Amino acid sequence: MGGTGGAAMSRAEVDEALGRLRKEEDDITAALLAVTDHPGYRLLDGASLAGVTLERWTAASATVGTLWQGLDAHKSAVDAAAALRARHPRPGQAELAKITTMLTGPSAELVGADIPLEQRKLAGPERQTERLTLAHLVTRMNAQFTTVTELVTAADSAWSALMARMMQAEEQLRAAERDIASLGPDLVPDPAAAGQLRQELARIRTAVTTDPLSLWQRGTAQTAPFDRVDAGIGALRDQLTKIIKLRAEFDGRASGIGSTLAAVDTAAAQAQEADARVRERVVVAPATGIASPAGPLHGRLAELRRMRASGDWSGLAVAMPSVESDASRALAQVRATLDAITAPLRERDELRGRLQAYQAKAAGLGYAEDLELDAIFQQARDLLWTAPCALGEAAKAVSGYQAAVAQRARVKATGR
Repeated sequence: MGGTGGAAMSRAEVDEALGRLRKEEDDITAALLAVTDHPGYRLLDGASLAGVTLERWTAASATVGTLWQGLDAHKSAVDAAAALRARHPRPGQAELAKITTMLTGPSAELVGADIPLEQRKLAGPERQTERLTLAHLVTRMNAQFTTVTELVTAADSAWSALMARMMQAEEQLRAAERDIASLGPDLVPDPAAAGQLRQELARIRTAVTTDPLSLWQRGTAQTAPFDRVDAGIGALRDQLTKIIKLRAEFDGRASGIGSTLAAVDTAAAQAQEADARVRERVVVAPATGIASPAGPLHGRLAELRRMRASGDWSGLAVAMPSVESDASRALAQVRATLDAITAPLRERDELRGRLQAYQAKAAGLGYAEDLELDAIFQQARDLLWTAPCALGEAAKAVSGYQAAVAQRARVKATGR
């Protein structure tokens, strides 16, 4: 194409350039209309802004004005060149050179800010002006347009993501407030907690609506403020859920504690009886710590019922699990004591069974009339069937009889 390096364009090149520049104007107009119709632009333009968002929008909105001014300057320059071309259906070299200069030279005039009075000259302009080539003008406008579109799309993305998170947190808080309303404020562990969370959400909403870009970095929502509120709401709802659940389950759980304590008392009584019975049959030291540990727990269960009657659900939510846990431990403890007390009787019975089994084995081997073996058997039997039984001596006697039977079995098997 002509017009480069100072050469004039041909008639065809002028017409082609004018057509391209008109198309360029249409594209710029469409792009500017699209950005001003963008949801992010409308939000920024209509909102009461603050902070980072206000600062960036103030600069961007001024840039949008500059873009429209640039489009007007582009149109004016192209219109002037097109008017000259229209006056000369068959332009000569002089006309072509002038049109070329208009299309490729610094023909786009941008009028800027007023020149302060103290900086003016007597015959100078009142406003700053700048003349650019159309190509330079469009290059500058492209960079300005990118800055605006980046801000507009970032604001739209920030508002969408942050408001979605905001609505989620608010719905969670509303659910907690419904639980509070169903319980009544007197039953809530910390009645002020919901109000404090509501105030914090209001502060976050103000930030989201007036300065969303302060919570938006590298295309990602900064969720720390929401995370703190979510944690507070979660803790509040956990407390409320426990109270609601406890209120529904109290009678059953209290009855369960009572049954556990009854089982503790029964097992303790059984342990006391077993201790006396075992000491009659086996030589053992008296058991210790076999009194029922349920005494204090009965008092704590009664206190739970008093708390229920007074409506102290927050206190119950803390106290009842502790009583349940302690009652279960008490039952396990007394059952372990009972098991330990009766263990010597089980050991004696196991030794009796083993002795009788080896007696049957000796008879099977043909040693029923073995007087030496019978004497060992009788010694063990006397120890096991004498009350109280000395378990240590009886266990040694049974082991001796077992060894004697085993020795005779080896002789019978090997002949030696």
